[in-house]
Amino acid sequence: MSIQRTVPFRDGMELGVGMDDLTGQVGSLAAVTFTESGSSVGDGGMEAAYDTSLVTTAEQLYDQLNVNVSAEGRYGLFSAEGKFAFAEKSRFSSTATFLVARADVQASFVRVKDPAPVADAQQLVRNGKQDKFRQRYGDLFIRGVKSGGEFIAVLSITSGVKTEERELAVSLKASFDGIVAGGSVSTDVTSRQESLKTRSEIRVSIYQRGGSGDQISYVGTVEDVLARLKSFAASVRDNPKAYSVQAASYDTLVFPDEPNWFDLARGREVLEDCMRKRIVLQTARNDVDAVLTHPDYFRNPPSTATLNGWTTQLTDSLNALDDHISTVIDSVSAAEFFTLTMPDGFVVPERNQHGSQVVEIFSHADYAAEWQGIPGRSQKLAIGRYDDAKNQILIGNDQLSSLKVPDGLAVRGYEHAWFQGAFIDFTADTPAVPMDWNDRISSLVVYDIAAGVPVIDFAVGLDFPWARATLFTVGDYPDLSSTGLGADTLGALLVPRGLIVTLFDDANFQGEHIDIFGDTIDLGLWNNRAASLRVTSG
Repeated sequence: MSIQRTVPFRDGMELGVGMDDLTGQVGSLAAVTFTESGSSVGDGGMEAAYDTSLVTTAEQLYDQLNVNVSAEGRYGLFSAEGKFAFAEKSRFSSTATFLVARADVQASFVRVKDPAPVADAQQLVRNGKQDKFRQRYGDLFIRGVKSGGEFIAVLSITSGVKTEERELAVSLKASFDGIVAGGSVSTDVTSRQESLKTRSEIRVSIYQRGGSGDQISYVGTVEDVLARLKSFAASVRDNPKAYSVQAASYDTLVFPDEPNWFDLARGREVLEDCMRKRIVLQTARNDVDAVLTHPDYFRNPPSTATLNGWTTQLTDSLNALDDHISTVIDSVSAAEFFTLTMPDGFVVPERNQHGSQVVEIFSHADYAAEWQGIPGRSQKLAIGRYDDAKNQILIGNDQLSSLKVPDGLAVRGYEHAWFQGAFIDFTADTPAVPMDWNDRISSLVVYDIAAGVPVIDFAVGLDFPWARATLFTVGDYPDLSSTGLGADTLGALLVPRGLIVTLFDDANFQGEHIDIFGDTIDLGLWNNRAASLRVTSG
């Protein structure tokens, strides 16, 4: 089956020269002759494409470099130059946020016309020396060269707070898109970006073909990237450069004696698999390096000794993979897939999602400011206790539908006021609380997870639901007439987990008694009957 590939330009690539389809290596001999070369009729002028993308995987990064990992990506296993080297130097890590801005400006595409194999190539085929043919001319020949230029900027954005890191990346993407399109950035957006930049590290990596002199000078800041994107088309117009080639297999040519071509399918599959596994190992090693550099950016990072051990094991696996690749090239027909092994216990720790130590609660799901014309309400809460009975929940009683919870904090929401009744814990952002808890919470506690869960050490006595509440901590209450509730008025009890309330008919713990272990909204036969009570730990 005929093959056609678009390959990043490297030194030595010329029209008609052969190349190895497994490795991407360029031969030194012309493989084909051709009558002439030129552009298609009406192919004058330039063609430009601009794009900015947030990438979340290493393969997406290669795609943005116009390198298809499933096709010519394996060439990166054998090349330490051009885009392949640039991709590795960009040090993709799944722990950071990556923004890629690129400009592709095509000035011309020159292609050979009437290509034919050179006499030596024909003679080798005629004599059945396909192995020698492949050694000299490879499996493909270069039949087209695209000139113009490419500019690619990879911005690695790292911050102590993942949400801010993502916000900055999205904001920068919008700025790039707007300015390249001829727009501008509002003062408010610029101000917010500058604020986020002061709390972030932005590493800029650049790949450029096209332009000369100051047009290819160092680019190290976001502003430099924006300026280069805007001026790149003019740079390419003045100084175009070859930046990709089109290669085709020899079965697209006419040979006097049709050869039996090598079947490289197995080798291609194995090397493509090797490339993907190399990306996995490199990303993992970059992830470990990120944790070592900024352990405070992560939740519960492993020890330095563990991280260093992982680095060593990942490096050893990469070296073993390189050795395996050499074996594949030496014996394509017997190529075997590489067995990928990761270090024991290898898990990249989670990033800190928030920098704030403040919880925010919302009256609508998805943190919405409005729903079906109903304005939403929100409230920020520091560590502490918030009770609707004291008007401390400003979004309203039984109104909570979503909440944002910073790393290290938790929220315990209670179905009743006074921190009583059933409860539910939230330890992460929750755009929609479970349906059985939506619009149900009447009191809550914001607490530090490291300090432990809140303890409610009192019961609540009520004259009737939900009025005239009196709080009873652990202890004896021999005469309820001396309390705010009064004797023979107790109609409901809220008893938290771990406490027991014992009610007595008479003062001083006399007469009949009953033990109450949980919330009892209707005391039944004991309604308006208790004259004394005792609260104990269960």
